[in-house]
Amino acid sequence: MGFITEKTSMPGVTVTVLGCGADIRCPAGKLGTAIIQGLLRSCGQASEAGPQKYLHSISRIIAAVRHKDRLELLIKSLVTHVEAHTCPLDFVIADNVEAVRRADVVFLACHPNQATECLGGIGMQDAIAGKLVISVLGGVSVATLEQAVYSSSRRPASGQAPCHIVRAIANTAAARRQSITVVTQEETAKSHEKASLCEDVLRRLGQVAYVSSDQMPAATALCASGTAFFTTYLDAMIRGAVSEGLGEHAATRLAALTMAGGGDYAWRRHCRRPEGVGRG
Repeated sequence: MGFITEKTSMPGVTVTVLGCGADIRCPAGKLGTAIIQGLLRSCGQASEAGPQKYLHSISRIIAAVRHKDRLELLIKSLVTHVEAHTCPLDFVIADNVEAVRRADVVFLACHPNQATECLGGIGMQDAIAGKLVISVLGGVSVATLEQAVYSSSRRPASGQAPCHIVRAIANTAAARRQSITVVTQEETAKSHEKASLCEDVLRRLGQVAYVSSDQMPAATALCASGTAFFTTYLDAMIRGAVSEGLGEHAATRLAALTMAGGGDYAWRRHCRRPEGVGRG
């Protein structure tokens, strides 16, 4: 199932996102949807930040959902992005193997407890062979994901290239192409070709940073969970301003822009004076 949209003239990669339920109560599904929104935005002829150059164009995006009842919600959250941009968007229901088979790059964005189910289907080993898999699942190791695909009874066939799994942590600001996505250095060091493709795709969602695997838990708490802390504080600022008589729209605008400006100032100050953003 897909939208009929204008195809790009240049050949490119197909990106599949596993786990995009469009359910605001499910952080995993919400992130998957945000990733698709960001990728669709990046496929426009011009972005809010000006023209961007990428090594790989995206020729198609595939959203994989588990249940048909989630499809309508997902379409509603994505239809405006599809109408505004040129990249075709397809939907695959309850068939992760088919969604992966058609892809060059696979985002694994399901709930962490569903990772084995997503990757362990019959035929997945053949479908995923040689492909780049970007896992945005917090707390799930590459070894665990490899075990899901290549269990003791299903090792890669002779001559079959294994998939290349990279751990990355993004946040829902990816929908606006404002995520800071943290990637583990160890997995990207294994293949220059896959590392280049990985960064090229992730840059469409915002900025990319690299950390070692032992630093990933702290980076996850900061970059993924941090958005929840910031928005909670922002909401408190807005409610405080409204209680003092400011209109909600004005309060939201002022608070949000103040926070954005403060973040930009803190980062630029750190670049000039690494000893501390709050000093002086």
